Amino acid sequence: MRRAQMTMRYYRRRLLRIEFLSPLMNISVIGYSLRSCSEIQSQLYRALDYKYIYEKQFDEVYDLASECRMQIKGFRKYLRNYKNN
Repeated sequence: MRRAQMTMRYYRRRLLRIEFLSPLMNISVIGYSLRSCSEIQSQLYRALDYKYIYEKQFDEVYDLASECRMQIKGFRKYLRNYKNN
């Protein structure tokens, strides 16, 4: 679980660094972050199936990844509106 939390912190920091790039570059780079969140969620199912983690840990990290995913989507929506203005 600690590794997953560190991974999510990494992607949050990465997202903050992305803010300083041009809005057009951000939209394309954000797709990578979204796919990374999906990959984390996918690997969580694998870890649960192989009993590497407990269900409680799965739920905590999955929710954290979902929250991060929603933040990334919101940021992408903001950038698309910014681009149109």
